[in-house]
Amino acid sequence: MFFITISLVITVNIVYKKKTLYVYLKEDIDEPLASKIEDRVNNIMGLYSIENLVINASPHRIDGLKDFEARFNASHKNKMVIK
Repeated sequence: MFFITISLVITVNIVYKKKTLYVYLKEDIDEPLASKIEDRVNNIMGLYSIENLVINASPHRIDGLKDFEARFNASHKNKMVIK
């Protein structure tokens, strides 16, 4: 298990456990920040051959993630889960 905190102007906690990468968003994000998060998540997932991704964010915080979700689901055999 490893823990990563990304400081992009917001706090994003990323945790890997049980073959799943969990991303915890604590603040609202816009499209540019979602793109940075996407790049970092894709790098981690590729480096460690992780297929499962769960993003934990409140419903009003996920608007910026819709494009990321569509791209992820199109290119991976497992679907991204947003909680």
